[in-house]
Amino acid sequence: MTEFTPIPIPDGRIRVGGQIYMVDAKGNLVPLELVAPASQLEDETVRKIMGYAMALSEQVARFKGHVFEDLGALEALLAQEYGQTKGGAKGNKTFMSHDGLYKVQVQVADHIDFGPQLQIAKELIDECLNEWAADMRILPRR
Repeated sequence: MTEFTPIPIPDGRIRVGGQIYMVDAKGNLVPLELVAPASQLEDETVRKIMGYAMALSEQVARFKGHVFEDLGALEALLAQEYGQTKGGAKGNKTFMSHDGLYKVQVQVADHIDFGPQLQIAKELIDECLNEWAADMRILPRR
């Protein structure tokens, strides 16, 4: 197994006036002796896993940076030396090993931002529906 160091995560315990507390999901301080042992074990396990997850996330971000840097250099070289470009109009690109066993794909997703205008339109429609519904009579079921 490889050596992998998690990011240190606080243990979630707070000492106030000699007493040890844990913060609950609502932000309340709960004395440690009132927190069930199973909850303490779950908390400890989740914090351990998140330490590894955060470290892995940082590693993936570094990897992604290296990948884009290497692919950018390759594309610049292909364009300069051979007049070739990769990818379609939207920026999606596929790079293959010569034997076809390995493939690197860069996929660009369309990002649609509706902005505040859509929220205002939704509020106006909701207002109309509420006004129309206020005048409606609901008949009892038979």
